[in-house]
Amino acid sequence: MSDNANQAPGSVLTWDEVKDGASEIFNVWVLGSEMQWAERAWAMLEKAGLTTYRDAVEETLVRVRLLALATLYWDFCRLGADEDIGWDDLNEHATEHLGIEPFRLAQVVGPAFEADDYGTEGTGLFESALRHLIVDERPAIGSVVINGYGDAWTFLKALFASIKLPADPPEDGDEEPAADDEPEFTPAAIVMGWIMEGMPCR
Repeated sequence: MSDNANQAPGSVLTWDEVKDGASEIFNVWVLGSEMQWAERAWAMLEKAGLTTYRDAVEETLVRVRLLALATLYWDFCRLGADEDIGWDDLNEHATEHLGIEPFRLAQVVGPAFEADDYGTEGTGLFESALRHLIVDERPAIGSVVINGYGDAWTFLKALFASIKLPADPPEDGDEEPAADDEPEFTPAAIVMGWIMEGMPCR
C-alpha cells in the first residue's frame, strides 16, 4: 500500500487493482461465477464514491469495504446455499489478499474503538477492529448494491444467479431445469427476509 505522499487527491481503487485479492476472498463456486457479481457490485460502489480515497488511511477503509462486500456475499451463501465460508479466514483475507496493514487499520478505527464490543473469545484486536468496521460499512454497501440493481427482488435474483456449478449428468427420468427458473422458494424466502432486515452480519 502506498504512503500518503504518493496519493493523488480523489484516487479510485479500481477493480483491476483488487481483482486478484477479490478472487481469493470471493472464492466460493468452482466455476468462479461469483466474480462477475463482485465486479458488478464494485462498479456500483465506485459510482457511489465508496472506492475513492485521498490518503493511505482512506485507502485502507476502501479495502475494508471490499472485504465487507465479501462478507455480505458469504452471508448470502450461508443462508441461500448452505455454504459456510469466509469468516474464519477474516484476518488472512485482510492482510494477505487485500494488503490491509494493522497500523493503518488502527488509524481508521480510531482511539475510541472498544474491542470487547466486536470480538469473541479468542478474537484478537486486529480482527475485532475489522469486524467493527465491517458492521459499520455493511448498511451503506447493501443500500448501494440494492439500488444499483433497482430493487430488492432483482438483487435477490442476481445473488442466486451468481451460483453456477458444473452440471451433473442427468439420470433417467430427470427433466432439465429451464435456464430462467426462479430460485427455489425456501432459500429465496430466507434470503429475502435477511435483505428486508438490512442484511445484518450473520
